[in-house]
Amino acid sequence: MTKKILFLLVFCISLATYAQSTYSQTEVDLKLELQKKEMDEKLTELKNEKDKADDKIIEQNNRLAETQSRMAKIIDLFGIIIAALTILVTIAGFFMDRNNKKKRQEIEDEFDKLKVESEKQIDYIRQHAQLVAEKAQLMVEKAALEIDHIRDEAHTSLAEINTWKNTNEEP
Repeated sequence: MTKKILFLLVFCISLATYAQSTYSQTEVDLKLELQKKEMDEKLTELKNEKDKADDKIIEQNNRLAETQSRMAKIIDLFGIIIAALTILVTIAGFFMDRNNKKKRQEIEDEFDKLKVESEKQIDYIRQHAQLVAEKAQLMVEKAALEIDHIRDEAHTSLAEINTWKNTNEEP
């Protein structure tokens, strides 16, 4: 971003300096050609930066998908473990404390708390994964907007140069 601002600043200063001095048509053509080459180089650099950003986003999306896949497996395994523990606790409670309803009620209450807590943790993990995905999408959109903005500024500057050139060519 700093490079872009610096480039625009240099470009504007060069336009102001260029507008204040009188040059021959050859010098004007050479300067315009040089500026066009510089703009083409900057546009190529911007395209390369966009490609790099796209590659990084693809890598992040792949890592995010991989992380989500791992999290889904962990959540599934966690659910199976919780289900197995629930069954074991229920069976053990039934056989050990068949006559003690109060103790069995405490175990069921504790199990419900664990279940609610595990569901909260699962929801938290899902929300976090969703936030990461949304942030990655926002980064992609922001990069695309910045590239479009720079492209528009480059086109506007080129149009201004051509307009200025056309007005100076007329006798």
